[in-house]
Amino acid sequence: MGELGRWIRETREEKNVTLEELSQKTKIMKYKLRALEEENFDVLQAGIYLIGALRRYAEELGLPPRKVVENTGSTIPPRQ
Repeated sequence: MGELGRWIRETREEKNVTLEELSQKTKIMKYKLRALEEENFDVLQAGIYLIGALRRYAEELGLPPRKVVENTGSTIPPRQ
């Protein structure tokens, strides 16, 4: 797990939000949320979907979406 994954997971845990609760609020499947936290981006669709999922995750936890997306750096897989 990288810095981004650790940051979003720790924020979620500090707010006492489970992956199940976050999944219900964001409409993102639990295994995809876990993949975001583990920075296992190859589980997710590339490009726009990944960015959208990160933004929804960040917004729900009160994190700055732009900063979260920017922190992915070059780890976002290119569009196929």
